[in-house]
Order: sequence, then C-alpha cells, then structure tokens
Amino acid sequence: MHTALAKRCITKDILYNYMIRENKFTFILLSLLFISIGSLQGQNFKGRITDINNDPILGGTVLIKHENQGVACNDNGEFQMTLSKGLHKIEYRCLGYETYSEHITIDDDTITYRSIILNEKPITLDEVVVSRKEDPAYPIIRSAIEKAPYHQNVIKEFEAECYIKGEAELTKVSKLIDRFSNIQGLKPSDLKGNLFIQESYNTIHFSAPDQYEQKVIAFSSSAPDYINNRIKMQLATTSIYLPRFAGLISPLHPRAFTYYRFQYEGFIEENGEILNKIRVIPRVKDPELVKGCLYIADTSWDVRFLELEGKIYGIDQQFVMTYDKMVDTIYMPATVSVRVLGKVMGFEGYFNYFSSIKYTDFIINDSIEETIAEVKDKKRDLEIKWNDGYTLKVDSMASKRDDIYWSMIRKTPLSEREIESHLAKDSIQKALSAKHKAYVKGEFKPTDILFGGTVGGKSSPVTFKYGGLFGVFRDYNFVDGFGLGQKFELSTKVGKNNRLTLTPEVYYTVARKDMVWRLDADYEYSPMRLGLLQFGIGDVLSNFNPEGANRFDNATSSLLWGDNVTMLYRQRFMKIKNGIDLTNGLRFVAQIRMDDRLPVHNNTKYSIFGGRSNITENMVSEDFLDLLSYSLSLEYTPRYHYYVRNGKKHYLYATSPTFKLGYTEGFSTIKSDNSRFKRVEFDISQTIRTDQFSNFSYEINTGVFLGNRGEMNYADYKHFNTYDDMWFISKLPYSSFMLLKTFEASTKDYWVYSHVNYVSKYILLKRLPFLQGRLFNEALHLRYLYTPVKRNYMEAGYSIDLLNALSIGVHFSFNQFRYEAVGFRLSLNLDVFSAK
Repeated sequence: MHTALAKRCITKDILYNYMIRENKFTFILLSLLFISIGSLQGQNFKGRITDINNDPILGGTVLIKHENQGVACNDNGEFQMTLSKGLHKIEYRCLGYETYSEHITIDDDTITYRSIILNEKPITLDEVVVSRKEDPAYPIIRSAIEKAPYHQNVIKEFEAECYIKGEAELTKVSKLIDRFSNIQGLKPSDLKGNLFIQESYNTIHFSAPDQYEQKVIAFSSSAPDYINNRIKMQLATTSIYLPRFAGLISPLHPRAFTYYRFQYEGFIEENGEILNKIRVIPRVKDPELVKGCLYIADTSWDVRFLELEGKIYGIDQQFVMTYDKMVDTIYMPATVSVRVLGKVMGFEGYFNYFSSIKYTDFIINDSIEETIAEVKDKKRDLEIKWNDGYTLKVDSMASKRDDIYWSMIRKTPLSEREIESHLAKDSIQKALSAKHKAYVKGEFKPTDILFGGTVGGKSSPVTFKYGGLFGVFRDYNFVDGFGLGQKFELSTKVGKNNRLTLTPEVYYTVARKDMVWRLDADYEYSPMRLGLLQFGIGDVLSNFNPEGANRFDNATSSLLWGDNVTMLYRQRFMKIKNGIDLTNGLRFVAQIRMDDRLPVHNNTKYSIFGGRSNITENMVSEDFLDLLSYSLSLEYTPRYHYYVRNGKKHYLYATSPTFKLGYTEGFSTIKSDNSRFKRVEFDISQTIRTDQFSNFSYEINTGVFLGNRGEMNYADYKHFNTYDDMWFISKLPYSSFMLLKTFEASTKDYWVYSHVNYVSKYILLKRLPFLQGRLFNEALHLRYLYTPVKRNYMEAGYSIDLLNALSIGVHFSFNQFRYEAVGFRLSLNLDVFSAK
C-alpha cells in the first residue's frame, strides 16, 4: 500500500479519515509509521506563489538560475524541491505578472519556506505605431518563422532531468453511451469519481536532429496496474518551432498566415530585453488550430513564454510553457503545463499535466545549417515506428521507489485528493481488475444472446464469434424472400504469427424454400509479407453487377418500396486465392475459380409500402452459364508507409501513386457452355494532401476484352459502381456513379473510367462561422465514363461528409457533355452488410 508519509506531505486529518474508512489494523500501522518518520526531511525549499489577493496563480514557475532548473507550481500555487547547501538565485515567474528575483541561503538541517506575491505586469503599447497596411505582429512572426529551424536545431545534444505529474478524473458519464461502451472490459461509470495520478522522474538525452532517449528512474501511479502497463508517461517532445505543436498546427508553421491572424498587443521588458506579446487568432474555428499568446524576443526572435488554447470537439486544452536561458543566449523550455477539460457526448472529465525540467549538460551545434539541410532533405523511412526517434527505458527499480525517495525528488506537491488516491489504489484496483480479467478471457455475457459476441479473448488459443438474434435475419430479396440463419467465425493461431479463420454461414430462404450456404477459410501466413491464402465454397445468390448496389441496399429498397435494384443468379462455386507482397508495396495475387451459374426467378412480391405491379422481374442470362477462370494481378505502390505490430505489417498511407495491372481469363473445360473471355485492366490512383485541411484524390481505370467476345455470360461483363435512382444508399460518393442506371454502361468491349475528389474542411458551408469546427468535411466530386454504349458520361457533385460514415449531397449528370439530370443522395457507409 502506498503511504506517502514524507513530512508535511500528508495531514493528520486525511490519515485519520482514511483509517476510519478502512480497518483498525491499517490505523495502527499508519500511526506507527507516522511517528517513526517524524525526523525525516524531504525537499528543503518549498513555498507558494499568489497574487495580491492571496489567490494562487495558475501557471506559476520557479527558476533556479545557475542550475538550469525550472519547477512548475500546482493549482494551489505550491512548489517544492531539493537544493544544495549554499546561496541560490531564484526567479518566480508567470505570464502577465512581474518576475520577482531573490537570493536565498540553504542550510543542511532546515526547510526554507517562501510566500511570494507577484504583481500584475502592464503591457506597454504607447510607443507602438500601427500601420494601416499591416499589424506590427506580422513582421515579428515572419522573423520567428524564419528563425524557427535555427532554434529547433541550435542544441546538438543535451542531458536533462524531468519530473512529470499527471492527474485525470472522469466526473460525469452518459448513461446511454455507458451501456454500450467497453474500455478493456470496464464501463466508463466504473472509473467515474476516481482521481488517478501518475508521477515519473526521468533522465533525458537528446541528440540532434530528433533523437530522444528517456529513462524512467521512478514511476508511481494510483491507476490499476494493467492500465499502467499500457500508459507509460513519456516525455512530450513537441516544440513550438515545429509545424505541429502537440498535434495541432503551430502558430510558427511555415504556412502560418494561411491558418492564423496575428495581433500585436505591446511589449514587456525582461532582463533588459524586449518581449513582444503577439495574440494568435485562428482564421476559422477549427479543432486543429490554437489561440492565445506568444511572447517573442526582439532580435533573437525566439519564444520566451507561450499560453495557447485548443478546442477539439468539446475538449478544451490549455498549454503553458516557460522558457529560460540555459547556456549563452539559448532559451529552452523550463516548465510545461497542460490542462484538459472535456465535455463530450454526455461525458465530462479533466486531465492535468505538469513537467519540471533541469538541464545538466549541453553541446552547442556548430553546424546548424548542415543540420537544417539534412532535416529538409531527409526522406522518411517507409516503416513508421511510433517511437521513431524516441527510446523509452524503464529502470528495474522504477516502480519500487519508497516514500523517502519520492519526498526528495517530487517537484509539484500532492493535493489532499491526490494523496487519498494513492491510499485507495489497492481497493480500486481489486474491483476493476476482476472485470478486466473477464474481458481478456472473452467470457460470455447475457447481452451476447441478442447482439452477438465473442467467446475467447486475446489470451485464448481459439476465438468464436456469432451474430446473436440480430444476425438471424441475413437478407431479403424477391428471389429468396427472407433469409433466416446464422453466420459464425472460428479463429485460431497456427504457430507464433500465423492465423486460420473459418467463416461458415447457413440460411434458409423462406420464398425459394432452399438453403443458402458458404464456407470461407482464410489462412494468414508470412505476416511481414501479408500472405493470405483463401479458400471458398458455397451455394449462394450473386449479383450480376457486384460493383453496384449491395445486399443491404437491395434488401431495404425491396422490402420498403418494392424496388429490386439488383439482378441475381444462383452461384455454386469453389475458389482458391493467394496474395503476398513480393516486396514492400508490390503485391501479387493469383486466383482460380469454378462456378456453376443457374438462372432464378422471383418467388415473392411482398413489400411494405411498394406496389406489386412495380416489381421488376429478375434478369435471366442463360448463355454460357459456367465458368472456369484464373486471374493474375500486380499492384505496386512505390512509397507505401507501414508499421509493424505484434510481428505483422500494417499499411498506413502512401506518398506515391498506386499502379495495378490485372489479367483474367475464362477458358474452356469438358463443359460446352463455359464462358470464355480474356480481360486486361490497368488502374492508377493516389491521394495527395494539399494542405492541413484538404486532400485531392484521383483514380483512372481502363481495360479491354481481347479476342472473341461472343461466348460470354452477362456476369462476366465489366460493370460499374452505379446506384440508379436510389436516394438512400450504403456507399459514399467518392467512387460511385450516383445517377447512372445499374446496367446502362456495362460492356464486353473496352472502357475508360475516372473519378476526382477534393475533400476539405472548408469549401462552402463550413465557411459560415456557426458551422466552423463542426465534425464534418465538404467534398467536390467529378466522375467520367466512356464505353461503346455510354460515351462521354459525366457526373459532378457536392457533398458533406461526417466521419467518412454519413454523407449527403447533390449530384448532376451530363451525357455527351449536355446536362441530363440532378439528384440528392443520402449515403450511409454500411459495407459490412455487403456480400463477399
């Protein structure tokens, strides 16, 4: 049990209240310990910083000048530290207040306590002449941006000691969302009302341009152990001189004037230097932008103080950083404070973070220009390592440090609630760990009967997934009627990194009175090359146009309105497919399949709101029904970035186009009615980020059928992603024709297809102030198609998109470059309902 009994750290009232709540044994034990440590001393320099009304100053900092050390005060303005015996020069600072300096003498056997009052510091503006053409802030910011690479690289190496304290609490929980939430087996309400704190004491070694090595010397937390294992308090390596600051767009970004306006608010004098106060104002209310103030020094153009705020969808963030002169004229962060207050979807909570830094050694960079050029020219490795440039080591004794040790190195005093949090850790952990263990094991829950679930967890050799009662209703169409059955998934590890997954599904068709079934087997091997061997067999209904409306679209349209938007055939198939990366970004896929295809007819006309007379009879294609084919494809992305997790490669993003070349051939067997064809297809696509808010994507797809095309089934034609006149669809409009009839452009000759999309946070509607910062993007679409039967067909559209899941937009079609039609579409991305 953590007791935190350093002198002056825990009041007797807190101890006695806690003892009464627990048990007599704890009371006796802690009382004896409290008496025994009466002679111990922790930090020998303590104090509190307030304003003239005796109120604590948030963001207060204590600087020990000759030791290159900064200490952050807590919310009550308190600080503490251990200083060597002798004379020390101390500065007490805070944004907006006059700095107070003094010399103190530290003795071995006494504690020096200081109560410091800081007076507000007025900003001088009288001598500033504001030009009609430009605010004086702009030339200052230009100079700071120009000098940012210098300040980022001026230090070649440094050594530092860093004390970090973080605290978090969930104060309010939405009952509705809590019911459906799961955090490592816990409900958010299980964590509500508990204050969790983490402390760490670290050494840091930095090497230019971007290598950090952090060693955790001491680590303490009141959070459950399994959370501690996942959340190690790493040192924040963010810098205001980088394009991104704490994940947000920095006010010193090379294109800062695109995102921010700046306002000069005067200056203050600090140690004979002029510090300009610059107000940072976002041009739009975007969660990636910050607002607040920078204090930038004249002539050197470096940041001395910053106080910035960000707001991300209901989460307020405040950053306060104090810089101090560490060597020569070089200023480095001395303290960092981050405060986060969140109110999102019925949840409320906060997180506070304090960091105090002491620099112990420096090496100045004598070749700054070379370092800057090296950084500019450096190409990022294709493998993304989340700790790339950052190494974290943990001392074997880190979590075993006793209270005497912490009393010597803790910089920011614990509050009464933080002390209670440490004392209550064992009882909280016992309650939460039981639920976490049940989650890891994947135990059955009663709600799984309705919603489906998983038996077996991460630690289980076998996992079994099932759909529950909601998964019984698989499909509805006019050929089968309702499909009633179930889909399962059985997955197991094979060896260390390989995995075998079996997915059987069986359904009874109410109208056709027959069984629909399939079995898919996926074997994942060679995880660093993404090897995937697939086998499939079954007797199912398939769509003549697999690129068009999917199963969910057809089911809702047929059941509600009596409009069947897909044409179906019975497919008894067997396939074998294998895909593997030949090298990074170069993937080879080969497949062979055999199909028996039979025509089917409508067997029901049931619809809730639609009339029976409007139902379209199912398409029948009786020629060349069977298929024996093979296909080969190569897909190459030269600059495909990836990361590795648990020994498996995961592609993340590409900084180059993707090229794909495919060949498919249907050939003759002993059956005379086989479909015969040869198809070559080429595709190029890419997504390009144009700025911090926008991206541009394109795809060009072209192909041709070679040789004799007279012996083909309609299912083997080239079909396109179309949605006809459906106003509600389950695919987003980025690669789909919104107004083209399903089979109008299908071809067995040749085709050229392309689409272009521009997606941005700010195109039209979101430029309105009351919509800025909302959780949706805007997009412009342009699509083009040329086939022998549909020449020069185009669509243009505008849509708004919520989280790449919900889209609403208007689309216009043009035939032979002449206006043809307009339509509105609501898109809900439900590809999970699509058939394989």
